[in-house]
Amino acid sequence: MNPKKENILSVAIDLLSNIDNNQKFTLSNIASECGIVKSTLYEYFENKTQIVEEALVWMMKTESEALLKPLDNTQSFKETLIAYLQRVLNFTKERHQIQTIVNHYEVVTLPQNIKLKIMAKMHEIFKLSEKRFDAVLTLGLNEGVIKDGIKEARKNAIKSMIFGGILAINQPFNEWDSSIMIEELYESIIVLHNT
Repeated sequence: MNPKKENILSVAIDLLSNIDNNQKFTLSNIASECGIVKSTLYEYFENKTQIVEEALVWMMKTESEALLKPLDNTQSFKETLIAYLQRVLNFTKERHQIQTIVNHYEVVTLPQNIKLKIMAKMHEIFKLSEKRFDAVLTLGLNEGVIKDGIKEARKNAIKSMIFGGILAINQPFNEWDSSIMIEELYESIIVLHNT
């Protein structure tokens, strides 16, 4: 991607993530923050709606790369699962701005067809993340840590437990040691699955 276009998208995300800037999300403001003239925006985008749309898709793609990076095949199931849980934790901690952006006026008022395209991208990332998690569970199956014949309901229960635990760890009032909590999530998964 062109570095100038990427900078415009990054600035758009920064502006969208600042809830106090609802009234400041203008093409002039984007251009000013980028250190370019407003007409330069039209070299890359047709209008502000296209900037918002592409910025959201770009953000989802770039933010999910760490979450979706390939597994290290030299690690044990436990090491792989803990590394994966740490990635999910980091992703949710560092990307709390996503909720702010999704609720921003510029996003809420997007045309329906664009919202559907963005939702499709979010669904794609979710499905890729789900495949990554399945690959982690397969490693546990291959090592005999997880017994064969994992039922879909049990897998969903494990996912719910993981994401519930990750959300609890991320609460600002919790002063839990995330590495201890992730270790406890691992132990809970083994107990839940093997009962």
